[in-house]
Amino acid sequence: MAQDFSVESYRVFDTGTETSIRALEVLNDSVVWFSGTGNIFGFTNDGGNSWVVDTLRADSMNLDLRLLALPDEHTVITGNAGTPAYIFKSDDYGVTWKTVYERDDPEIFLDCLRFSDSRNGIVLGDPVLDCFQILLTYDGGDTWKEAACATVPPALGGEACFASSNSSCVVKGKLIWFGTGSLHSRVFASADGGLRWKAVDAPVMEGQELTGIFSIDFYDALHGVAAGGNYDDKTSSTLTVAVTEDGGKTWEMIDEENALPFVSCVQYQPAGNGKTILAACLPGIYFSVDGGQHWNRLKNESGKNINESFFTFRFSPSGHTAWFAGASGKLACMRFTQN
Repeated sequence: MAQDFSVESYRVFDTGTETSIRALEVLNDSVVWFSGTGNIFGFTNDGGNSWVVDTLRADSMNLDLRLLALPDEHTVITGNAGTPAYIFKSDDYGVTWKTVYERDDPEIFLDCLRFSDSRNGIVLGDPVLDCFQILLTYDGGDTWKEAACATVPPALGGEACFASSNSSCVVKGKLIWFGTGSLHSRVFASADGGLRWKAVDAPVMEGQELTGIFSIDFYDALHGVAAGGNYDDKTSSTLTVAVTEDGGKTWEMIDEENALPFVSCVQYQPAGNGKTILAACLPGIYFSVDGGQHWNRLKNESGKNINESFFTFRFSPSGHTAWFAGASGKLACMRFTQN
């Protein structure tokens, strides 16, 4: 399949920090936020020409800020992976922060943060006593309420989620999905904003501690993609991608000849036809223009493969740009040719 998803420009930025970035949110083509290890967060308001990098001061704790959301143009919410678990909120562009959730439990581990609008959001966490932790907010992140364990199918033995890219969960209005892995790979779905859940098996690699669904995305209520594989064998394309056309009720395995190496993050291009998908692999960036059935290496404007590794990425709402983030403070922006 010839490449018909063209890169107009590809630019890598030096943010002056060595933080490992696992969370990235894009408000528009110019405004981008990131967060990472060492309590570090940062943003640009001018498309990357200049960056503000700062430290979230949380007593003496050294936090890995793998959760990030921009519910609106003034509000930033972030949280850490690990224990104790914290969620922080800023209403003044990161100048001051308040703690809106705290839990000191040796089993707590938060994986993903998403908002459907400025008021309604969800945080996904690993199971505690076989109960996946589902935190819901209805007031823009000021308060968080745990969903009742009785409404969430219990975790199977050794089942967990991943916080590699802040994309192990996805929200479309009242519809929410999240992917699991380790010893069992499943997709959980809620049709009522996270109050009640169902789970189905997904044909993505499972059976080892670092296997499973690392990233999941939906274009609309029906079309979705779940991706990951085996983090310890990043070159393997065995059971790395699955797609659905019925809202996640059933999942189809992608033929290995057309599949990807290990996927850290996968996203549909917004404002498109639901067929164009990007995947950040370790290493390399790949794309599909047929809903995930076939994949090709993405090339830069000079026609060379993009071989760099990025943990996470996000499209701008327009779909004209995509922003990537990874280890050692690495950030990049890709702009696409508009046909």
